Amino acid sequence: MCPELSSLTATRVFDRVSKVPYLYNGNKWISYDDVESVMIKSQWISDNGFGGSMTFALNYDDYAAKCNSQPFPLQTAINDILG
Repeated sequence: MCPELSSLTATRVFDRVSKVPYLYNGNKWISYDDVESVMIKSQWISDNGFGGSMTFALNYDDYAAKCNSQPFPLQTAINDILG
């Protein structure tokens, strides 16, 4: 995902209705979560009194800190709000 995110030709859009970003470049389209989107979702969970959240798979987070300064930025954002 990092090459697409840093690509000069890909366009990033944040969908305000679904609260998630996506990238497009020609006929390529990628929807994904980032720190901003998981923080919005986590805050909604907290505000509505739910007991927690579930993520699909830890290996989809940046566990090796290849794109971020710390490992697991999405899990960290969720924990910051729900932890």
